[in-house]
Amino acid sequence: MQQLQDEDFIYNLLLEAGYSPDKDDFDVLKEEIEPLLMDKIISRVFEELSNEQRKEVMKLFDAKKEAEALHRIEKMIPDYDNFLEEVFQEFAEEYLRTVK
Repeated sequence: MQQLQDEDFIYNLLLEAGYSPDKDDFDVLKEEIEPLLMDKIISRVFEELSNEQRKEVMKLFDAKKEAEALHRIEKMIPDYDNFLEEVFQEFAEEYLRTVK
């Protein structure tokens, strides 16, 4: 579900930036944007977590327990859905400033 939301977000962001699915290769553009978006999300998440929480989450990621790590992050950050929405909005604003 989150991945579908991310794809819709990126697609809409590209449209807002003035790209056209008929003229521009959205697959290539998405491949360029997705890592930037993930970096933004990860850095903002780690800003919100305490050192102890970061260590706990990193242990899960290191153990290849990504789903469990993501679930823990959602529990650790109050009002996670709104937090994530704010991160997406920040990313969109930053991206649109660089493109326009």
